[in-house]
Amino acid sequence: MDQVEVVKGPPPVSPEEVRRRIREYAVGTGVARAIVFGSFARGDADVVSDVDVILIEPTSRPFIERGLAHLPLFRMGLGVDLLVYTPEEYERLKADGHPLIERAEREGITVYARSESRGSEVARPG
Repeated sequence: MDQVEVVKGPPPVSPEEVRRRIREYAVGTGVARAIVFGSFARGDADVVSDVDVILIEPTSRPFIERGLAHLPLFRMGLGVDLLVYTPEEYERLKADGHPLIERAEREGITVYARSESRGSEVARPG
């Protein structure tokens, strides 16, 4: 039998750099909130980890097409699992106890949030 080589090591891009890039991307877009969750939020990402991202934004695009509007996020040199929800969808899923949303709320890091009271942008370090 052939042996399988297990690749280990740190990710090619640090979790801090990933969060910074997503935050910088979100500024000036229609994104109301950007959440990084999974291994890049927990701090246990490795060389084979992908980045789990939820973007919340008002949009009329069909769910399946929403990621196309955010192609620059896929240019980080890492795999990206991107979900884009409207604020209403996100709140409904949260209220329904959707497991993925619960996980994002529990372990996720909000790297960007637009202030709703003034419409200004709030970049959160991390």
